[in-house]
Amino acid sequence: MDALAAKNKESLSFQRKIKLEVEPTQWTHHRGGWSYVLQLMNDSLVAKDGGTLLISAVEEWISDEKIISEPWIGFIHQVPRNNYFYYPDLERLVEDEHFLHSLPYCRGIFVLSCVVKDFLLQHLKGIVPVAEVLYPFTPFPDSKMFEWSKFDGKVIFIGEFLRKFQDFYDLVLPEGKGLRKILVKSEGVRFDRLRDCSMNPLKLATNDSVEVIEERLSNEVYDEWLSSSVVFLSLFDAPANTTVIECLSRNTPLVINRLPGIEEYLGKEYPLFYDSLQEATDILADDAKLKYGTEYLQSLPIKSKLSGDQFIRSFSNTSIYRSLPLPPSEAKDPTQTSFPQYDLTVIICSYKRVYNIQKILEAFKGQDFEGNFEIILWNNNPETQSELSQIVSKFRSKMDIRLIQSSENYYCIVRLAVAHLMRSEFLLICDDDVIPRPNYVSTFTSKYKEYGPKAILCCRGHVFAPHEVNVENPKVFWETYEHLRFYDESKPDRQIHFVHADNCFIPRKLLIEASTYPMPSPDTALVDDYWLSFVLSHHLDVPLWKIYGKDIFDSTPCSENAEIALYFNKRVENERVNFYVYHTSKGWPISRPLKFD
Repeated sequence: MDALAAKNKESLSFQRKIKLEVEPTQWTHHRGGWSYVLQLMNDSLVAKDGGTLLISAVEEWISDEKIISEPWIGFIHQVPRNNYFYYPDLERLVEDEHFLHSLPYCRGIFVLSCVVKDFLLQHLKGIVPVAEVLYPFTPFPDSKMFEWSKFDGKVIFIGEFLRKFQDFYDLVLPEGKGLRKILVKSEGVRFDRLRDCSMNPLKLATNDSVEVIEERLSNEVYDEWLSSSVVFLSLFDAPANTTVIECLSRNTPLVINRLPGIEEYLGKEYPLFYDSLQEATDILADDAKLKYGTEYLQSLPIKSKLSGDQFIRSFSNTSIYRSLPLPPSEAKDPTQTSFPQYDLTVIICSYKRVYNIQKILEAFKGQDFEGNFEIILWNNNPETQSELSQIVSKFRSKMDIRLIQSSENYYCIVRLAVAHLMRSEFLLICDDDVIPRPNYVSTFTSKYKEYGPKAILCCRGHVFAPHEVNVENPKVFWETYEHLRFYDESKPDRQIHFVHADNCFIPRKLLIEASTYPMPSPDTALVDDYWLSFVLSHHLDVPLWKIYGKDIFDSTPCSENAEIALYFNKRVENERVNFYVYHTSKGWPISRPLKFD
């Protein structure tokens, strides 16, 4: 496949962001029509699971007195005034309490006609965006294009919505042309219940000039009739109209009264518009004009915009659709996004313990976690770049791993920077002296379900007791442990003050929120987990949980090596005391008292 072909193929892939109603409005009496449009969206835009709700016909939903109480988009098909009691027109819709209560959840409205769009923009006054997309035609066999050689004299009247049936009965056919009028009656139409758009009853005066077809035509017969008949319509009003689209796509001559919604599709210069029934009779008598109507439709520019593919392109290109979130079921699919999402991100910071990395990666490869996760390996040591690259190359085909080679040592502050690099909503920090057991990831995720959604988890940490700060020698707090208790992975679950981030689970949202608080000093980066604990507990009121973890990981022998472990670094020890002075001056942990066990 060459580059251009690959690009074209890629361009046909659309992000799947929506879900359809359980029973969408399809109007199955159409040859294809709206049900075809719904099939297009189902095939190209409906997510595997979840997505923003698409209401196929908002008016029908509202007519059932239902409020839409979740994020939604929808199509509105109506005209300002219709002739249905049950089915609200635009004037009634914009004042309906169920519609108005649904609007706060609406992310946008779609219409098939600028007439409808203009009305909604005027009456909704910018509450929600409104976008027009053109009504596509349903594919049909090429052999069913209209041909004058097949014309057998039928003048047919199709459809039910906003039709003025009386005009078809009153239409006088020109003499000597061999024409005959046939009304294809839609299912459920009751001629004894017709009304005008002021809801006044209409009594249909029938006569013998019209043959009425009561049974539904098969698709094959319907296609044949449209390829060999002239269509006549008289409408009270019209947005986009299915019969108009069907005639336009087949070049079938359509004699129709002029309306703005029809002009939008056929153009103002369409030669077969009429303004009176006499004019319609004259058109039917003029073979040259009828044939010109066919030629006009054949070369109509709008036809190139009415394919199914173009509909999906136009719909997905709107600001409404672009602004919809990609549902989780699609966010993991590389065909849907350049940054496929994961259930979890693991970050490992490496400096001197390169000899542990291969074993750690092997351990992550053997996790029993049922979801998917990525690993970000951040190397703070320029001298080990080549060695780490070789190790990681062995695992690229086995797991999703990214190696970030740093030009200098940024210590553990990189754990905060990763918030904008991770491709999940949860971060699991694993130090390079920790060897996870198979249940490592699954234990953290299951415990988060127990204590979340607003919670931080770790396996080790401290609890501070109420006390007076030794102003002369604050260092004594971290030396004597008189007012301090350490709880390791062997202790039962409990809340703590100071999270040790060697094994730590934190939602990305909280990590980003915590990052908005400034550190008191650049050197505070040396005790980033201490600072993070303070911000989360004191400012954000997030519970910090130490969980039982003795059976989920093993510490390597070098974890207590004072020459390597950052915890024993003299600068870190000094900054730990400095930060102790800072946070106690801010009222923490007095603001979040916890008991010793």
